[in-house]
Amino acid sequence: MTGAIFVILVVVGFAALGRSTPGVGASVTKVHSFYHAHHNREMAAAFVVAIASAFLLFFAAHLRSALAVANPAAVRMRRAAFGGGVVAVGGFLVASAGHFALADASRKAHVTLQALQALNVLDNDLFLPLAGGIAVMILASGISLVRSVTLLPHWLGWVAVVIGIIGFTPAGFFAFLASGDEEGDDQAQHRRGQHELEGRVLPPGLESPPTVGAVGHSWQTA
Repeated sequence: MTGAIFVILVVVGFAALGRSTPGVGASVTKVHSFYHAHHNREMAAAFVVAIASAFLLFFAAHLRSALAVANPAAVRMRRAAFGGGVVAVGGFLVASAGHFALADASRKAHVTLQALQALNVLDNDLFLPLAGGIAVMILASGISLVRSVTLLPHWLGWVAVVIGIIGFTPAGFFAFLASGDEEGDDQAQHRRGQHELEGRVLPPGLESPPTVGAVGHSWQTA
């Protein structure tokens, strides 16, 4: 459920609470008037996205355990997936802090308009760490699933690989939101196949895959 909660909170923060904010080329007057008028709403949006990042971290931890069962040999890929999740969490927190600072500064008399405009430029361009982290997490997960030894369909891995590659483009953030259903199918089928995996004969060196208990059931993806 952590993946689903994360996606829902991000959508609420960016779409429901967050408005169409001024771009990099917006005038100082427009930036100030917008954030002064929508001060509380934009600060709330920043808080919601910051909270969402906590759920993303738990999701990344669960994903690492799930990948250990799906493909015990792909140690590097599951580490890369978790590392990408950690980078994305940091990116979301930094982006939230920047947006919060911008909204907060709009009603501070001692903050100059030039400083406000500088914060607005940063706010528009702080998406790279979170988009890159998410792309790495999804791409590494896809590569691991493509060669999985479980009964998971390999097409799920290929879909994740494509989404991960798209994640390095400007459309990457929206590609991640679109991946919610694919990740959900992945985890649902993963849980159904765990018991069957325990009875299968694995290649040499993989005779002792992680047990169902090692994965844990308290955190589930979207």
